[in-house]
Amino acid sequence: MLYLTIGIALTIISHLLPPVFIGAQTTSSDGSKGASPNPAETKRAKKIKGMFHGLATIGLVLIIYGFSEARYSDYDVLYYPPQWTRHLAYTLLLPVFPLVCSVFFKGYIRKTIGYPVQYAIMLWASAHLLVNGESHSIILFVSFLVWAIISRLTYAKQTSTALAGSSNLRQKKTSMRLNDATAILLGMSLYLAMLLKAHEWLIGISAL
Repeated sequence: MLYLTIGIALTIISHLLPPVFIGAQTTSSDGSKGASPNPAETKRAKKIKGMFHGLATIGLVLIIYGFSEARYSDYDVLYYPPQWTRHLAYTLLLPVFPLVCSVFFKGYIRKTIGYPVQYAIMLWASAHLLVNGESHSIILFVSFLVWAIISRLTYAKQTSTALAGSSNLRQKKTSMRLNDATAILLGMSLYLAMLLKAHEWLIGISAL
């Protein structure tokens, strides 16, 4: 499971470290905060983001390869989930895709929750831990669950200020409701597609 472990580490690091290097606030050319960003800092931030995006891509490839490799090798089964946990897992997964879609269709869901992707990953990881007792599955899903919790706590103090200054979240109420409806409908469509066939096609295991 070496490739899986390295992939998880690279992916988590590439998401946790950028705020440390870039910082939560930009600095203007005269040294004040909150004004127009210094062009040099903007260029540096783009380079740092590009580097971490590259690491995340490498990490994702290693996770896919490592997880596939682990599935077809000798592995330990730490627990055997009871059948009823599958129904609980299906329920936990219901909001996952709508939460992710709300990032792109900004409405009241995005405004209220702040960082929906972290919550989506928490639900996704928790649901899969309920139905997977293999060692490689536990390593993967526990790692992402811990990352999502740490990430949410890290950004918790920035949520209110980030949302208050976002012009995208000052849309008309009708537009925000439409975006919420779009996120929910698209998300549920993706959920059904994943449940019925896409999970088997992408992962090789039927979700039903």
